[in-house]
This record gives sequence, C-alpha cells and structure tokens, in this order.
Amino acid sequence: MTRFVISAAAFALALAASGAAAAEDATMRVRVGDLNVRSEAGAQAALGRIQVAAATFCGGRDARDLTTVAQQRACVDRMTGKAVDALSAPKVSALSGRSSALVLAGGPH
Repeated sequence: MTRFVISAAAFALALAASGAAAAEDATMRVRVGDLNVRSEAGAQAALGRIQVAAATFCGGRDARDLTTVAQQRACVDRMTGKAVDALSAPKVSALSGRSSALVLAGGPH
C-alpha cells in the first residue's frame, strides 16, 4: 500500500504558536494508494480522506471564539490545498475547486 505524505513542519510551527497544532514538527498523512484517483469515485474518496486528515491535523476542537474558528478553517483550507497540490491528480484538483489545468496567456479574444 502506497502512502501519500504531506510534510508540514514549518506550517505546524506557525500553528503551534496559535494553539491550532500541538506538535512542533508534524506530518499530515493521507493514504490514497489503494484508490484509483483517475476515477470519479476514487477522486471523491481521496478528497474526503484529505479533508478529514486536514481537519484532524488542524485540531477540529469545539471552538467558542470566532478567531479560533477562523484559524482552524484557514488551516484546513491550506492543508487541504497542499495535499491536493502534492497529489497532483486532476480529478481530485477539480473536485476541490483547485485547477491543475495549464492556462495559456493570449487566448482567443
């Protein structure tokens, strides 16, 4: 089984100061080796795993203040984006709203 690993040491350092991550050196691990990310179902499953891992990594605690909630949401968005980008699977990117398509300048007017 292949493992897909996102290293987030620098990111975790920044979050540790805000309380959103407890570890000084952390790695977000997402297993997708058993999925066919070229299929719609596999891409959906991979994105779901990435989102759950990001929420766990970012400390999905029951926050009572809006600042903490905003920090956690921003963390989840960043970690999801990093994982999707690192996976480099077009269907997963499309489902997440991130485009992996090359856009050429000077297209038709």
